Amino acid sequence: MDHKKWNLTVVICFYGMLLAAGLFNYAVDPFLHYGTGLGKFEYPLLDERYINDGIQRNFDYEMMITGTSMSWNFAPSVAERLWNKPAIKTAYSGAHFNELANSIETAIRHNPELDTVICSLDPNNLALDPYSAAYSGNPDYMYDDDPFNDVNYLLNKEVITKSIAVINYTRAGNTTVSLDDYGRFDTYMPSGREAVLASYARLPVSDSILEFGDEDREKICSNLSVNFISLARDNPDVEFIFYIPPYSYCYWDGALRSGQMDYVLEAEKYAVSLLLECDNVSVYAFDDDLDTTTDLDNYTDTLHYTAPVCESILERISAGEGRLTDGNYEEYFERIKDIYGNYDYDL
Repeated sequence: MDHKKWNLTVVICFYGMLLAAGLFNYAVDPFLHYGTGLGKFEYPLLDERYINDGIQRNFDYEMMITGTSMSWNFAPSVAERLWNKPAIKTAYSGAHFNELANSIETAIRHNPELDTVICSLDPNNLALDPYSAAYSGNPDYMYDDDPFNDVNYLLNKEVITKSIAVINYTRAGNTTVSLDDYGRFDTYMPSGREAVLASYARLPVSDSILEFGDEDREKICSNLSVNFISLARDNPDVEFIFYIPPYSYCYWDGALRSGQMDYVLEAEKYAVSLLLECDNVSVYAFDDDLDTTTDLDNYTDTLHYTAPVCESILERISAGEGRLTDGNYEEYFERIKDIYGNYDYDL
């Protein structure tokens, strides 16, 4: 074989292998980006920042539960029972508001039936840069509608290994993980007082108090305006329900001892005041539920709560309990300050 034929053969083989790899990943579609594998394969639903895109694009739903890891133990089946509509769960551990807003926007763009979004409103994310990201290397190309950058998915050698894993998972007789169990961690992580206190490094009482000032207001206003508020105003037919996660009383003990309690409450109060300016936004908070926050059997650490707490949150939201309004939100935060500022912490 002369060198021209050899070079041509090499080129044909190279592009043939690329085509085969792309077709293989497209057919199995381990992250359900195209939905081509649904009905053919069973999926373990792993790698949240990849698989969430596929769930949002290709599942049937009218309601979406999202947020940080504070939303992982929610069960969409509970929401379906309470709201009488199909629901999904796509949470992102450690996510900042921009990632959540982009994810919700993608879901709305691909599913015109979506009319209700429940999302966590984590206080430690309020004053961040509106475009900040918790992780570098997020697969943003999966969440846009540019077909050309899908080459990053179809011709990705790591995706090939995921495709093979899906095939092996299916051949082993497994079934696709339910959205109730997807991402749920309280089934394998220890919970209860001993586990929570083991994760809690109690600080000495600080002499300084962290002040909440104009710069903090500007940061929170920018963060919410760029992300959640603009999203709500651009989609007036979608109901946005934000909930402030009910952290355990260990969290409030730490906030009090470090001099940050007033700052946290002022930040939350200001954020709520901004969100309530949108007609299609409601905000819920449950930190005054001491039966939950002071019972460490409800937690896996100082912040993360178990599935029964998640079920209670959904039940209370559906009943309108714990809703913050223009008429009660300031009194609510004063009450929280009084409760945890004077609580007899037995740790």
